[in-house]
Amino acid sequence: MNAYTSFSALSFSGMDVCLVTLLGIAFARRASQSKIDTAGHVQTPKPLVRLALLSLGGTVLVWLGGLVRGGDFRWSLWQVDRVMYLPIIFLLFHMGLRGPKDHMALGKLILGASLFRAMAAFIIVKTIHYEDGGRLVFATSHHDSILFATGFVLVLSAYIERVGEHSLRRAILALPVIALGSGQTIAGWRGCRWRWCS
Repeated sequence: MNAYTSFSALSFSGMDVCLVTLLGIAFARRASQSKIDTAGHVQTPKPLVRLALLSLGGTVLVWLGGLVRGGDFRWSLWQVDRVMYLPIIFLLFHMGLRGPKDHMALGKLILGASLFRAMAAFIIVKTIHYEDGGRLVFATSHHDSILFATGFVLVLSAYIERVGEHSLRRAILALPVIALGSGQTIAGWRGCRWRWCS
């Protein structure tokens, strides 16, 4: 945000704004005892929630301690936000996902996003070139590698567990597309390859 304003302390991204907004919505629903997220909710194991809160609290404590000792607020935000992502997103899933009834929709969303990004990466590499005729060095990022790996594992595990009547057809159609899209760059293929192996 500091790139669009003259206030240098606003060194946070749009993702940070989204997370804070979603947390505000979740707490507002809890405070108003809304049934949107609680109807049919399967409780998350309490130790996992406590560990997420402990991680979040420890990060905030260390961050405040650094500021008290003279740390730079702008750079401290850049250093701490990635560490806070995991517990915050976990808590959002804990509060927002009702259980197995939401897993199918979430899986379809992730698979659709991975297929779309894979096809986009393939088209970009094949159609867009530099002025001198050279090909693009990359068309995917580290984030895309995680998305491709997640979509790949979703389809493969659904086939192995025989989820649905069309698990084999889904695997035959989706896996080559994800592999083709993720293999458009050395960096993208390397990231996905190591994640698939793990």
